[in-house]
Amino acid sequence: MSATVTDEQIRALAATAKPYSLALLHWGTQRTVAGVAIMTVPAEEAAEIMADDPCVRAGMMRCEVHPCHGFPGDALA
Repeated sequence: MSATVTDEQIRALAATAKPYSLALLHWGTQRTVAGVAIMTVPAEEAAEIMADDPCVRAGMMRCEVHPCHGFPGDALA
């Protein structure tokens, strides 16, 4: 079963999106993901928060922060 989605439906959904930040934690220089945090603050603020993490401050972990969006009906549990 497939459904056709119109441009108008996409625009209406996009207008309801809430901003989030996705923080990916890595051990040292490894690319393997060691942890994930989804934060309800802008990416700049999330980067500041994560920079204060004890493991990040000690250089044991590094953090990448990416802006993202959630939509009504999405759940973080």
